Amino acid sequence: MTEDYKYWAFISYSHQDRAWGDWLHKTLETYRVPRRLVGRASRDGQVPERLYPVFRDRDELPSSANLGDVLNESLRQSRYQIVICSPRSAASRWVNEEIKYFKSLGREDRVLCLIVDGEPNVFDIPGRDIEECFAPALRYRVDAHGQITDAPAEPIAADAREHADGKRGANLKLLSGLLGVGLDEIVQRERQREFWKRVQVGAAAMAFAGLCVGAWQWYQNERAAREREITIEKLVESGRQELLAGQHARAAVYLNEAYKMGHDTVPLRFMLAQAMKPVEALTDVRVEHGGQAVFESVFSPDGERFALHVLLQISGNQKAVIKVYDTASGTLLHELAGAPALPLSMAFLGDGQRLLTTGFPDDIRSGAPFTRIWTLAEQKSALQIDGINGYAGQPAHPDGSRVLVADESGLHVHDARTGARLAHWLAGQALYAATYSPDGTRVAVVASDGVVQVIDARDGRALQQYTETKGQFLSAVLFSPTGNDLLGLPGRTDIPQLNGDIRIWNVADGALRLSFAADAGLLYVLQFSRDGRRFATVGSEGYKVWSTTRGVLLFSVPRALTEFARLALSPDGDTLVTADFQNRVAEVWDVRSKRMMHTLDLHTDGISAAAFDPNGERLLLASRDGSADLWNMPADKAWRYESFETLPYVARFDPAGRHLLVGGGRAGDGRIMILDRQSGSIKQRMDGHDDVVVDLDLSKDGRRLVSASLDGTAALWDYAHGTRIATLSHSPEGAYTARFNHSGNRILTTTSPDGSLPDHDAAQLWNGTDGAPIARLAHTKFVYAADFDRSGKRVATGSFDGTLNLWRTADGKLLRSWPANEGPIHGLTFSPGDTQLATATPDCVRLFDPNAGTQISVLRDAGMGIPEILTYSPDGNMLAIGTQSGSIWLWQLDDDVIRTLKGHQQLVDALAFSADGALLLSGGLDGEVRAWDTHEGASLGVLLSFARKTGLDLLASGSRLVATSWSQIADIDVSVEARRAEDVTRVLACKAPWAVGADLRLINEKRESAPCAH
Repeated sequence: MTEDYKYWAFISYSHQDRAWGDWLHKTLETYRVPRRLVGRASRDGQVPERLYPVFRDRDELPSSANLGDVLNESLRQSRYQIVICSPRSAASRWVNEEIKYFKSLGREDRVLCLIVDGEPNVFDIPGRDIEECFAPALRYRVDAHGQITDAPAEPIAADAREHADGKRGANLKLLSGLLGVGLDEIVQRERQREFWKRVQVGAAAMAFAGLCVGAWQWYQNERAAREREITIEKLVESGRQELLAGQHARAAVYLNEAYKMGHDTVPLRFMLAQAMKPVEALTDVRVEHGGQAVFESVFSPDGERFALHVLLQISGNQKAVIKVYDTASGTLLHELAGAPALPLSMAFLGDGQRLLTTGFPDDIRSGAPFTRIWTLAEQKSALQIDGINGYAGQPAHPDGSRVLVADESGLHVHDARTGARLAHWLAGQALYAATYSPDGTRVAVVASDGVVQVIDARDGRALQQYTETKGQFLSAVLFSPTGNDLLGLPGRTDIPQLNGDIRIWNVADGALRLSFAADAGLLYVLQFSRDGRRFATVGSEGYKVWSTTRGVLLFSVPRALTEFARLALSPDGDTLVTADFQNRVAEVWDVRSKRMMHTLDLHTDGISAAAFDPNGERLLLASRDGSADLWNMPADKAWRYESFETLPYVARFDPAGRHLLVGGGRAGDGRIMILDRQSGSIKQRMDGHDDVVVDLDLSKDGRRLVSASLDGTAALWDYAHGTRIATLSHSPEGAYTARFNHSGNRILTTTSPDGSLPDHDAAQLWNGTDGAPIARLAHTKFVYAADFDRSGKRVATGSFDGTLNLWRTADGKLLRSWPANEGPIHGLTFSPGDTQLATATPDCVRLFDPNAGTQISVLRDAGMGIPEILTYSPDGNMLAIGTQSGSIWLWQLDDDVIRTLKGHQQLVDALAFSADGALLLSGGLDGEVRAWDTHEGASLGVLLSFARKTGLDLLASGSRLVATSWSQIADIDVSVEARRAEDVTRVLACKAPWAVGADLRLINEKRESAPCAH
């Protein structure tokens, strides 16, 4: 090579990998090339005696987006570039810029890589992007203009990780590339050199034998420590992946194992606390039913007892029994013999003192079906009535006094206590099904010709007749819980099962409202919510939730299912629990957001029955492993808007954390309410806004509240008394934000950004005590972003005209103005200590010194899109940037590392750091609230999910988070695990059937039989 270079190599690395940079720099510059190689011809002329000098000084980085002249010149004068590859350097903007510039010089074949951590080429593998150790400019080719192309590159890499080349092998590979000499020759020369070195020091080695023993012991200790670190890393990552997959119990076992090994970090304890929620929802009520399967489960009307239909295997024969347990203690109260082997329905009657089942005597439906009724308080044989009411519906009167049987001779009404037939209606008509209405005043029946009739339950008098299904085979009929709708379920003529079609009539006028196919195959289970607005089905195609009124599919979990699949729909219809004979895991789904919230995976065999108690507060799961467990539901508080008669838009904690401040409403009716955090009850209401309340802020002393509404006003309130102090008339277009400064003596309001407002109405300052106007903060276009500094003495405003202004809050005097140069300002915020002011414009975030007026730094990247919100970490070392695309950019300001957090699918406009800065919580238009590890940039899971936009507020202690959607408020625990690892271990030993094996895989273990100690 004829060109003269100053440096043999330029080392690019992240400052977090400084130790590797120091080692490599020293190793290269002190390496003595073997004498037999010196002077030999190579691609760079003659092989030198030493590889000197090597450039590595990156301490003086410029603040602009381009590399400084010093670095550019150093790169131009370097024969090679060596990139120390790790997830830190892959996320470093400066490392990527250096690679791009060096490759643009036409030296792509002279870029050498030293892998020290992470994995190469895993960026596009879901969930593994944070492990990527190659920067983008390494993974792809770069053109002469320094732009990354779509063409993949094949970096030349030496791997210093222990399981690969190791430090020594990686160093030799780099030397081979730098000298242009074959690796084998370098290795042979090094072996010869090492041999003679050993000969020379052989005698001295004996004298240092003791020292060598110590060194060996040190090496062994270091190796053991590193192996321990690797084990911990694997445990934590396995736990994180299980948590992301909703396998909470399995995640808890992995994470606690790392916790026991001494890995005590905030992200780990946060994940462990989240993983333990479903685990600890398992109560101490665990019953050993001892059966092969539980086909049905049901609670008594008061929820104080539950019954299981258990199939036992005795001396090779199957026997079905009903076992009734006390809900509070799990004590077996009754064991009832003579139950049908294949039940169709099971229910407590009337006041819950009697139990009814219908079904077949064998599991292939070959015997005659029957109805059996037990009086629980009496020790005598059960009452048996031949025949059943059909495959679905309510066979007993709501008061438990009468029971229906439909057969080929008509409808029979029996006394539920004696079995005596009280009436025989529709005599001579072949009937397939019958059901009572919820109020017991009517009975619906299905004739063999498909005609549905509704008759009076007192005298059998005909009330209505539905002929739309004449000629069809209907095998079941049932009323909705309100009695307003009647469902007809067609059956199969070849087998005694329901097909997937559903007919819905309006009972009031007899009109057939809906007719649709709920499943292309068979229908196994149908269950209503308590209010009848929704019903859930299990069919051949999977689990589905439907709107009763519209017949619209609201939510589905596609699965290939058999008749042994089960579900439980919560009384409010918002939670669906799915279970299956073939699967030991029950899945808990949020119907509104269509997201799986978590799994209940503490059984060791398939789950065969599931049921909510009447209040929806407890869930019963019975398994083929011989046990049944009771769970508390749900783990966190959530309230629907019906609870307080308004649509919530914004929620805040009060300083003490005892109450929630909620703003919302509808057009023409804006409301503010103070809710008790424990019960969700309204403690105080503040009325007066004429449109939706979109922002709330409480003064630091807790005495005054300010609200912003779309009615064009902000309002100042006496918080203690709920009275209005002043109306701050802002703009007809609506007030968008209202905030107090730190001292509470000033209020800042901005208006809704639609671009049509007069200059002077964009932002305004008000007196925080009496609401008197102070100043109008004018721009040539509307203000979209505004913020008080932490002292409360200054306020910054950013406009869509691109200008940034700094004002004095005392009188609204303009202190400083930065001209427009990057487009509209979408967001701004002050750092803790007010040493920085960050602004967001399209593709760009700038940092200013608000005191000197100078620009400190800039992050510009076309991949960022439009930043929407900026939030500093409490120590000011990180800046989180939420974008309209849904990505979050985490800017580590002290070493300029950029991490991109991907998970949200739409705009992110809510961000909050934990008090220690180790966690970041985010929310946006996709309705999800997510948690992130700020050090690694790793997702820690979805905390909750709404169907629509989510706003959030974090309690000052960081232990709880309140999130709002347009129909719901959720108050959730986001605290970290505070117990010792030993205490968590005791809980898991009691509740989780898992342990970590020697190969770090989970193995089944029998749960402890004793009640869990809390």
